[in-house]
Amino acid sequence: MRPCTLIGLWVLLLMSLVLTDGTVGAAPPSQYDSAATPSTRWHIGDDPIWAQSEFDDSNWLVFEGLSELPKSVFWIREHFTINSDYVQPANSFLDVEGSGAFDIYLDGQLLGSSGAVGETVQQERPGSLRFTMGVPRAFLKPGKHVLAVRASAHNLRDPSAFFITYRIKPANEVLLRSSLNLVMLGAAFAAVGMLAIFFFVSSLASRQKRIFVATLTVAVGVAIITTVETGELLGVIAYPWRTATDLFAMVAAGSIFVALPAMLLMRLSIGRYWFWITGLVLVVLASAPSWGNLNYEHDTRVFISLCAYCLIICAVAPLRVRGHAVYYAASIGLSLVGILIDPNFMFVFLVTLAVLLALSFALDIREQELSVKQAQLTAARLETEMLKRNIQPHFLMNSLTAITEWVETAPKDALRFIHGLADEFRSLSTLSGEKLVRLNDEIELCRTHLQLMGMRHKKRYCLVTKGLKGDEMIPPGIFHTLIENALSHNRYSNDVVSFELTKDPIEKGVIYTMMAPIGKDTGHHNRSTGAGLKYVRSRLEESYPGQWQLASDAKTDQWITKIQLIGI
Repeated sequence: MRPCTLIGLWVLLLMSLVLTDGTVGAAPPSQYDSAATPSTRWHIGDDPIWAQSEFDDSNWLVFEGLSELPKSVFWIREHFTINSDYVQPANSFLDVEGSGAFDIYLDGQLLGSSGAVGETVQQERPGSLRFTMGVPRAFLKPGKHVLAVRASAHNLRDPSAFFITYRIKPANEVLLRSSLNLVMLGAAFAAVGMLAIFFFVSSLASRQKRIFVATLTVAVGVAIITTVETGELLGVIAYPWRTATDLFAMVAAGSIFVALPAMLLMRLSIGRYWFWITGLVLVVLASAPSWGNLNYEHDTRVFISLCAYCLIICAVAPLRVRGHAVYYAASIGLSLVGILIDPNFMFVFLVTLAVLLALSFALDIREQELSVKQAQLTAARLETEMLKRNIQPHFLMNSLTAITEWVETAPKDALRFIHGLADEFRSLSTLSGEKLVRLNDEIELCRTHLQLMGMRHKKRYCLVTKGLKGDEMIPPGIFHTLIENALSHNRYSNDVVSFELTKDPIEKGVIYTMMAPIGKDTGHHNRSTGAGLKYVRSRLEESYPGQWQLASDAKTDQWITKIQLIGI
């Protein structure tokens, strides 16, 4: 998938997020404990008596948000009633979110402060976006109560950006959420670190590097969102930074939205990118409007749609990667179910997904390295066997017998054969130790071998090539082995025998086709199980792990071997 395409999709999603009120959804005007009945009023000014529960605020304005920003301190008073059936926890916290500096009073007693309330922007010290404070058990008895908030918000530019929400929560719930955030933050950065380590210690093919970049983008995006979430929860983000942190989270969310499907499409070898890109655009559009009675904020709708779309991608994966598709589908499905159950913990399930993706990539790299090492060992063994086949006793005996005859009858032919034999052994010794060689060098080796065998068999063997440039890089000896197999397993009656090697481009790579004529009554159908094809497969896996296919079969009077290199 091209980078410009990914960037375009990322911009599209970012615009969608901005137009629908951001990645981190704006909190509703107020939230209360289930046992509370609200009545909220506000007034500009500053008087300590306004914190008292007995103060009459009936002439204050009903609080429905700010139409303009007060230029001084202002107060908000909340009247609520705790019902007699309210079950009071052993220890409670007041969990507050807001954009401003606040002093919080309950029934006239100061519970705590966030920042420093000031008459001017110079006097104000901005409070945190989110903070908690302990609530004495005696304050939460059934009956009428007043929560008074002394506030200033000089660092806001837009009055609609002001908000304050609060909810009384059990202490164990608050502590559990804080601990969970810290654990998830560590897990998110562990996923990023795991990917970075495996990238630097592993040698990756170009296709794998693209998959790595997409996977790392998902992990980094999740780490950014988790950092923002944890920073807000722990009270380290001051309210003037809200716009910047929201934008930062939006960028991360957009990156995840683009990178996750891209990673799956590349990892599962699913083509037709433009088809899937169109589908991704439709997912963005589908997540923009509200979903009827489903009360999800926009960022939740985006990730629910994304998870569902990724499950569709996994469902259409080819059979050869079905195991990986099931793993990814299970990981994404886990995240989807978690988000549907509790959207407030969406970041937890995103972190879980990032860790599972990082673990999958690490296991893939490990599996690849083991496969390459095994292929190298097998290739070394088969390489030795290939050399042995060309210097085995009967081959040398037949060659020496032919030389002896030519010395007496045709000295020039004997000398030419000796030089050709030396050239072939020299080329075999040089090329067999390389991982990749130029196709021209391989063809020259093949033609030398055909010339020698033609002199021995008193025939004319030739190799015809089509569509080759000559500078292509291939594993050494693969075509030489196919020709040697054909000569070893066939008895040709024609005076002229032609082999043909062609190269054809395909959508995802190239196909090399070797056509060898079939001799009469030679048992050629047994050749595909020999050491020759084992050597070819081993060499291909060593050079192109998981990116090749080999098919060898007889058709009419030709034995046709096709080698497909994927993504090359």
